[in-house]
Amino acid sequence: MNSYNTQFNSTDKQFSHDIMRLSQASHIALLLYDRNTPQQPISFLFNDGISELLADNYTKRVCQHDPLLPHAGTSNSDAIRRTEITTRKKSVQLTDTTYSDTLYQDVLAHAGYRETAAFSHRVSSNLHLVVGLLLSNKARNGRHLQLDAASQLTEEWLSVCADNLIDSSIRHHLYHNSTKLPQPQNGFNETAINRGDFGLSQREADVVGELIKGKSNKQISAALTLSEYTVENYLRKIYKKFNVHSRTELIAVLAHTAR
Repeated sequence: MNSYNTQFNSTDKQFSHDIMRLSQASHIALLLYDRNTPQQPISFLFNDGISELLADNYTKRVCQHDPLLPHAGTSNSDAIRRTEITTRKKSVQLTDTTYSDTLYQDVLAHAGYRETAAFSHRVSSNLHLVVGLLLSNKARNGRHLQLDAASQLTEEWLSVCADNLIDSSIRHHLYHNSTKLPQPQNGFNETAINRGDFGLSQREADVVGELIKGKSNKQISAALTLSEYTVENYLRKIYKKFNVHSRTELIAVLAHTAR
């Protein structure tokens, strides 16, 4: 997942700067949470102010006890969660497993934070994007994270990341892996698409073939000599055949098929 890190640019820095200003957070991070990798489900995509030591510790161990993450068994809907860092000992019951947040509380308190919050955005059944906000003990007494003030902008950032960054990264990974498959039946590749193995018409297969190369609708339009409107129509038909609602979901389904 570290390959995602190189995708970020000045736009993400601007989002983080504005969100911290609105929320009055001391530090902020954007994370990818993957329920398919329970041993280390977290990757940092963007980090503004959180120490490398804390980020590493959180990724390897503390995240397993973070009550703000959308752990398996909780609602798949997008959510905003907040917790104050205290010395209280408590547990959060999630499905048939109990996650103690004592470790989370202790580590964050030791790192100098008094309040944390998280915005989560569901990308697929297993992938979530999470924006984590942290308020330092050094912040003015009585100050709290202003989540309502930052909510709209944070959700916009998450939506942009879901539609662009994750989509692009998965397509890049899928395209390069698919070219290494020895036979079409072992996974998703252009030969399989062209033969209509996925129930696509030839033109729909052409569109998907360009999409997995990481091309935008405009680039697909130019490559296939189609109008962007026609490309969008093909994509709607393709979504229906795969029972998905977005490019991101489609690529996630195709990536799963390629395994």
